[in-house]
Amino acid sequence: MFVLAIILTESSFKKGQKSGVGARGLMQVVPFVGKDLANRSGIEWNGSETLYDVEKNIKLGTLHLFEQILEFGDINKALVAYNMGETRVRGMLRKNTQLPDKYLNKVLEHYKMLKENYSV
Repeated sequence: MFVLAIILTESSFKKGQKSGVGARGLMQVVPFVGKDLANRSGIEWNGSETLYDVEKNIKLGTLHLFEQILEFGDINKALVAYNMGETRVRGMLRKNTQLPDKYLNKVLEHYKMLKENYSV
């Protein structure tokens, strides 16, 4: 349900989405991140178009989220890093700047709604 909440937030389940910064697919993975993840995980990479393959996009997106969780040790920070980029989040943390919570709150709101409506 949590991954579905991210997909709902990122792309509204529209698989051909492309953001203004070039993030693609259901989980809105940026090509340079996707390529790195694909190379390290053995997923075949055929350029940025790979990110429009639903299965590969979800594998790469969930791997990226998992790595952010391991890196930050905190799901909230990991979600913000997933959205903004790890480097930007690290810079904000170094400067003791409060992380934005709009994206985080939207994912959590979607997660709550999905659990209420679809949990068994």
